[in-house]
Amino acid sequence: MHNGVTFTLHVKEPLMSKTSFDRRFDGWMQDPEFVESYRLHRARIDAIDTLMRALDDERERQKMTKADLARRIEAEPAAVRRLFTESRPNPQIGRLVDIAHELGLEITLKRRRPNAANRPDVAAAAG
Repeated sequence: MHNGVTFTLHVKEPLMSKTSFDRRFDGWMQDPEFVESYRLHRARIDAIDTLMRALDDERERQKMTKADLARRIEAEPAAVRRLFTESRPNPQIGRLVDIAHELGLEITLKRRRPNAANRPDVAAAAG
């Protein structure tokens, strides 16, 4: 409600149709080689994003500023700020270990559970 007036929007069709990129992407996804490459890159991006979000969430939970964190790990404040604000960060593993250590966290690795989509022998047999 705005100034005593209520607005109602009725949508009969989706507001956005597919863009030319969306249509091209749909075509690319028909190519098994593209799909495999896309899945690998998407998994890498998602893993980095998950790690960066976890570190930033813990930093915020501790009410530590990015500048404070930078001082504690002997880094430039702008570099730490970029790590947490860039849409596609590409952090050095040593820097991530330093940040995790300063936040009282440790980075552990665990083996992923295999699934058919990640195993070429199973995917080939299914296709």
